[in-house]
Amino acid sequence: MVFYDILTIAQLLPFLFFPAYSPHQSALEIMGANLSSTEVPDLSQVTLSSGDKLADLYLLLFTSGSFYAIGMIFGTTQLVDHWRGPYGDRSVSAMGVIAALILSTAWPIILFYVWFLV
Repeated sequence: MVFYDILTIAQLLPFLFFPAYSPHQSALEIMGANLSSTEVPDLSQVTLSSGDKLADLYLLLFTSGSFYAIGMIFGTTQLVDHWRGPYGDRSVSAMGVIAALILSTAWPIILFYVWFLV
């Protein structure tokens, strides 16, 4: 009984992804059906739906926010490393780390300062 259910699901999988094809075609016939076509589709009327536009905006915001957070972490570590001195003999307190985190919100300026001006 279980084997029959798995076999049935395996037979139906191509039709879940390619519903326009008949069940008499094999998966190989479906997948390579339009590889040799020279017809160029007209994409001039293709637009994004409002849901896709919102999803693209979210993707942009979350990706840029992630890169900004990575830059803040890197800026914090660079500031703390700079404040510890050339040999790392000075200690930095928890307040120093918090101050470095706050200052690293402007991480492009911090990294420019640490890398080029000091």
